[in-house]
Amino acid sequence: MVLSNAGSAQPSQVDKIVSTEWLAANLTRDKMRIIDVRNDVKDYWGGHIPGAVYFSPEAMRLSERGVPVMLMPPEALAIMLGKRGLTGRP
Repeated sequence: MVLSNAGSAQPSQVDKIVSTEWLAANLTRDKMRIIDVRNDVKDYWGGHIPGAVYFSPEAMRLSERGVPVMLMPPEALAIMLGKRGLTGRP
């Protein structure tokens, strides 16, 4: 199951979770993006949803004021995802 806003009536709404059947039926929709977030990239290479991009959860962490493994600010995460062609725009 994956999070999605692809079926929302309004762009600001986020559908809760979509079924695997919905995902299979909608993989070819324009602007459909799937992010595979697993700890080990080997799992991604072993098998992933067609068209999914890998994003390591560790890439979302940084050290801030000496405190390790803090999640980066949303603005920085948006920049990283944007460089992979992912945006918050429907």
